[in-house]
Parts: sequence; structure tokens; C-alpha cells
Amino acid sequence: MSHKNKLLDKNIYKNSKLKFISVTLLIIITALLNSQLVTFTEKFIDSLGMSNFKHSLILLLLLSAFSLSTKVAEQVITYIKSLIRLTVESQLNHKFLSILNFNTITELETPTYQNEVNYFRGTLGTLSALPDYYIDLGKNLIFVVAYSYLIFQYNWLVLLILIPLAVPNAIFQNFYAKKLRFYYRDTAEIGRGKESFFQLLLNPQTQKENMVFSNKNFLLQKWSVNNTIGIEKQKALMNTEFKWRFLMHLPNVISIMAVQLVIVTGIMLTNKNSIGDYFAIITAAGFLQSALIGLAEILGKLKETKLVIKDGESFFEKFNENKLDDTALDMNKIENVRLDNLSFTYPNMDKKALEDISLSFKIGENIAIVGENGSGKSTLAKIISALHNIEDGMLFFNGIDINLIKRKTLLEQISIVSQDFVKYPLTVKENILFENDDTNIERLSNLIKKYPMLIPDNLKNNLNAMLGYEFSGGQQLSGGQWQKIAIGRALVKEADVLILDEPTSALDPMTTNNVINLILLERNLLTTILVTHDLALAKRFDKILCINSGKIVGFGTHYELIRENSFYKELNNDKKEERLDVTV
Repeated sequence: MSHKNKLLDKNIYKNSKLKFISVTLLIIITALLNSQLVTFTEKFIDSLGMSNFKHSLILLLLLSAFSLSTKVAEQVITYIKSLIRLTVESQLNHKFLSILNFNTITELETPTYQNEVNYFRGTLGTLSALPDYYIDLGKNLIFVVAYSYLIFQYNWLVLLILIPLAVPNAIFQNFYAKKLRFYYRDTAEIGRGKESFFQLLLNPQTQKENMVFSNKNFLLQKWSVNNTIGIEKQKALMNTEFKWRFLMHLPNVISIMAVQLVIVTGIMLTNKNSIGDYFAIITAAGFLQSALIGLAEILGKLKETKLVIKDGESFFEKFNENKLDDTALDMNKIENVRLDNLSFTYPNMDKKALEDISLSFKIGENIAIVGENGSGKSTLAKIISALHNIEDGMLFFNGIDINLIKRKTLLEQISIVSQDFVKYPLTVKENILFENDDTNIERLSNLIKKYPMLIPDNLKNNLNAMLGYEFSGGQQLSGGQWQKIAIGRALVKEADVLILDEPTSALDPMTTNNVINLILLERNLLTTILVTHDLALAKRFDKILCINSGKIVGFGTHYELIRENSFYKELNNDKKEERLDVTV
């Protein structure tokens, strides 16, 4: 099944069937009412010359009744359409978020992804309006048929004038749909930049630096630049639209003038039509012209929707990595991991982040990764965590190439504490378990018993307390407390492989020692991989992996490396000098 069909599933509309039927009936009723409005307009105009006040008054009342009924029906149609759109928009957003399942982060950590998702989120409104478009398409088609039939009874030449002269508007709408798509794509990064700087000026987390560094005017200038560029691009679009819409009004004016000329000529030459007929035909011609214009606009919207769907398919194809899931193997338990001459380059980068990395370990072995900043430690940790796209033949789990494994089942066996862990605006319990009920509350209780230092004392008996300041009643934690919550989230999973990327950078030394010692003790049959600059912590691990400029420059125990590896010796000496400087 294509991604398009998944997103625009017919089930999205199943709760709106009755509303669709109601709208269709109301549209038919409105068309009939408008037809009668034209007929009674003719009769009313003709009655004015008969000196029959009572008859004219009755016709006027009927005209008013038909007009009022039409307005009421149109209001009800608008209301029902709004209800349908609300329902569809909600379900479409839910569907979009549900079926978008990322297996890796490689392409996500790029401006391209940010621009694509920003563009596609903006165009979701177009897909949400699809029921509106189809309703309006049906409405205008019904009106075109009804008014064409009515006009045909008076003078078929009117149709030959109105319908051909409506074609240029349809061509313009098709052109404008493509223009809009280009505009949205062209302004995706500008809009994202404008919103980013806007949030930096408002976000509570950035205010301390805004105040200390007095950078508000600088950020405001950055926002203004993006805002100005966005406005100029929008003006260019508006100018194009104004120019073309002005030109498109000319055929409409010409067609009405030609219609009036045909009708007046017919009255003068044949004397078959009355003044009432004249007003009736002009009224019907106006309705038909409006319906034709509306039809052209809807066809343009449908063209735009078609382009959005096409873009959506490309978006899912590029970022929704599930191509092998139907044939891939499940990974229910990791027993060993092997990296074989692995190299990795980030998208849009020339230099390799990692090069010729060969490494293997069995579950139960604990490894510390050390090296200077920017050496590739965190990249390697994410690769072992199965979070990056890797070429075939470079990374194996239980001897199976990662690209032959169903990534979701593999990630179920891996847990991680990242440097940039997320501070979720959820309760303590939800932050760790990601569930609302108490199904797995025992797991959380066991975690607190094993690692009592991870949960603040004032929250241990209040696990439903909201964290953060996004919502009312939330409690803000310190950086170290948030880091402990993130560690707890990773530990409660009890994964075969636990990756700790600078997990205690915000913790005090005593807590750091206690946490790492407990993790190694409690997970003695599982594997823990620590990325760290703290060589005192690294010494406690079975093996230490030294990384420099994306390459392995040492692998062994602390004692092996301190005797034989110059890079590791230098790291140790640097750390000793740092400690001496602090002591002095």
C-alpha cells in the first residue's frame, strides 16, 4: 500500500458520511431554490407592469422566502463543512504522526529534513480541506448544470458565451496552484528561521542568556531579516496573483456584456422576451458565471492537493525508513555486536566522522569510549545504538547485517542516555515509563529501590507530579535532577545494550560514582557503554576504546593502555595536570 493511500485512508472520512449526505441534499435544495428565485424574479418584474399590487406583493414575499431559505441553507452547509474539516484535520494529523516512523536519525539531523517537515506540515491544511473541495466541486457542478438548463430554455447563445470565456480562469488556477507549491517550498527555511528566532526571543530557557549577554537586539535583527525576506517573497506572490486575477476579470466582464447584448438584441428583434425574461437571464447568467469561477478555483485547489500528495509520497519515501520491514529479521535478544571496517559520513559533509572502525564485543562486556572533543565518540555510540544509516557489511548484531534486521525490534534491545536528552513536560512516572496507567508501576518502584538517588526525595511519593514549566502546576528541576530522570528512563528499559553518552555531566562527583557503580553492579550480565572524559570512571570498565579524529587509536584495559598506548598516556597526563592545577 502506498504512503498516499495510508495517509488519505477512507477511514478518515467514515465518521463524516452522514454529514456528506446532508451537505449533498442541501446543495441540491439550494440549486432548486436558486432556480426558483430566477423564475420568480422574472414573474415579479413582469407583474410590475400589470398594476396588480396584491399579485406583485405575493411574488415579492415568495422571492424573499426563497432568498432567505437559500441563505439559511448556505449557512448550514458552511457549518457542516466546518465540522467535517475539524474532524478530518484531527484524524489526518493523527494519521500523519502515526504512520511516520523513523528508524534512523541520519537524515533527520539536517536542514533538509527541517525544511521538508515544515513545508509538509504547512500543506497538511490543504489535505484537511479536501472534503471542502469535493463538496464545492459537487456544488458548482450542480449549479452549472441547473443554471445551464435554465438559460438554455431562454437563449442557448448565452451558454456559448459564458462557458468558453471561463476557460482562461481555469488555466490560471492551474498555473497558480504550481506557483503556490513553489512559494511554500521556497519559503520553508525562511519561515522556519523566522519562527526559530521568534522563539529564542520568547522562550523562558533562553532569557537568562538574553539578559546576561544583552543579545535581544541581535536576535531581533536576525528575526527581522528573515521576516523581511518572507514579506518580500509573499509580496511577489501577491503581485503575481493580483496581476493575473485582474486579467482574468476581463473575460468575465466581456462575457456579461456580451450576454446582455445578446438578450437585448433578442428582445428588440424578436420581441419574444419580456423585461422579466431579461432580468431572469441576467440573474441566471450571473449565478452560472459564479459557479464556473468557483469550479475553476476548486479545480486549481485539487491540482494543488495533487501536488501536495505527490510531495507527501516523496517525504515518506525519503524519511520513513521501513523499506525492508516486510522481509527483515526480528532481533529479540542481542548476544554480540561487531563493527567491520566501519566508516561514516554525515549528510552534506565531505570529511568522514568515523573511518575504518573495527570492534567486537559480547553482551556482558562493558566498554568506555574516551577521546578529545569532536573525535567521533558520540557518533560511534549512536551507531552502536542503531540510530544511523550504515552501509551493508559494516555493522552486525548476532552476526546479522543491521540492514537485514527489523530496526524496531533491534531498538527494543537498546537503551540510551544522550547528551541532549529530552525534558518531557510530563509527570515523573510518565517521563520514565511513558504510560498513563499503573500497569508497569512495579518496574518504576524497583528502579527507585535500586537507584534511590535518581528520583528527588520530594517526588518519590508523588510520582504523578508534573515536571517542567510548560503546564500549570509543573515543578522545574535542576539540570542534574533532569539528568537523573533521563538515566532512570534508560535503566527501566533493562535493555541488552545501554549507551551512556556523558550521562553524569551535570551530577556531582559522589553521585556520579554511586550511579556508575550501581549500574555496573546491577547490569553485570548485560553491556553498558560509557562515553566519557572522566578517565577515573573509564578505568572501572572492562575495556577502554580510544578514539582520535574518527579512528581507533587504542583498545584494551586501563592497565594495558597505560603501559602501551601513547595516546591514552597523554590523556591521563592531561587529566593529572588538570587536577594539579585545581589543587594549586
